Amino acid sequence: VDALFVIRGGERSEGYRFYRKTGHGDLSYMCHYELPEETHWPAANESGIEVLDREHWLALEPQLLALYERHYGRFGGGWQRGPGYWRTILDAHVYRDRKWWLIALGTEAERVRGYLVASHGLWKASPDLCLYEVVGEDDAATVQLLRYVRGLADGERFRAPYVSLANPVRSLLREMG
Repeated sequence: VDALFVIRGGERSEGYRFYRKTGHGDLSYMCHYELPEETHWPAANESGIEVLDREHWLALEPQLLALYERHYGRFGGGWQRGPGYWRTILDAHVYRDRKWWLIALGTEAERVRGYLVASHGLWKASPDLCLYEVVGEDDAATVQLLRYVRGLADGERFRAPYVSLANPVRSLLREMG
């Protein structure tokens, strides 16, 4: 292959030292963010945000894919998305084995303005609420989703663990503290 991209942590581990010794270099550094609690979080019905079940989410797949493409289509390295993507993801063991939040903004108007996927825990279940993906048609929609899901953490940490330096959401997270 012309390029190999390995995502791993533990930069002080034997595995990491192996990659460095064989001439591989770092291409991307992920940043971890934790959003502080705020005093008021909007209720779902007052903000146009809805927590969806699996079937409702799958019914919205064309809109979810279009939003993702507009927001992240210029980036490489992810799983190519197309019809059936969300069914495959939601049927995978990772989604079956713990509580996930599938949250959409604007579904009552028949047009999804944004969505967010979060879970309790990163690699395994925990009280921390971890952001996996957020896409908004604009910054206001993205911030609205982030503020709403932060309220679901219920006093626990809310983390956005895999935000690369090039991710367009990074500047919003920094602005939010």
